[in-house]
Amino acid sequence: MPSNAMLNPQPLPPRQVVVQVAGDTLFDLKKFNRIQESILGRLGCGGCTSGYDISWLHISQFHVDDKLNIVDLPVAGLGH
Repeated sequence: MPSNAMLNPQPLPPRQVVVQVAGDTLFDLKKFNRIQESILGRLGCGGCTSGYDISWLHISQFHVDDKLNIVDLPVAGLGH
């Protein structure tokens, strides 16, 4: 192996992070920014997403009754 191979290691693949958020929070820019800052802080850097592949999932839940009426349900643990 050439001696310079040890000086140029390949970067690690990004870490996958999934954040589940209710829509009323996800689409509120002030709330989203606050959540993102907190998540990044937990990952080790409050102002940087480098090295992380963050997926923001908009969670919705519905109930359909026997008459086909659709009702929005609160998402467990996420509020509504």
